[in-house]
Amino acid sequence: MTDLEKPKLLGQLFIAYIDDIISDETLRRLVHCVDIAFIDDLMALLGIKHVPHHLENLISSGLSRPIGGATLSNMGDIDYETTLLAHELCKAFFKINGTAKPDIQ
Repeated sequence: MTDLEKPKLLGQLFIAYIDDIISDETLRRLVHCVDIAFIDDLMALLGIKHVPHHLENLISSGLSRPIGGATLSNMGDIDYETTLLAHELCKAFFKINGTAKPDIQ
């Protein structure tokens, strides 16, 4: 995968906007996220490619965030979860492509 995949993904997001799958604000936010994110990490988020630690790598794009341990036994642990914006990206991608959505964290 190279950054040449990004224009295709951006086109799919624009189609999702035209089809009222995402709002204009979400489109603008996702365009910014796609611009910042490394394409392999985006493909991992969409379930197209396996990239270890892709959620950690997507923090700067706004598609994931760190979460700390919730109990005393794992208080120092840091894990990562997808944001609502990442869920919007996946929703748009899978509705436009007519494919099943993989489980995202």
